[in-house]
Amino acid sequence: NAEAAELGHDMSQFNYAVCCEKGVGIKPDLEKAEIWYTFAANQGYKSAQEKLKELQKRRSNGHL
Repeated sequence: NAEAAELGHDMSQFNYAVCCEKGVGIKPDLEKAEIWYTFAANQGYKSAQEKLKELQKRRSNGHL
């Protein structure tokens, strides 16, 4: 959840980023998703690192 994400829990940051990206329970927001993926990725959370690379690749290809 967002509260746990704000407290710095990497898995919660990743899960919140997914919600932001997909619009689960909130309005989709890719910029916010990228921010939360970055927080989790910076803590070494592998799935977040992969999703962050994917978002950045999509952006560079003009798909965002």
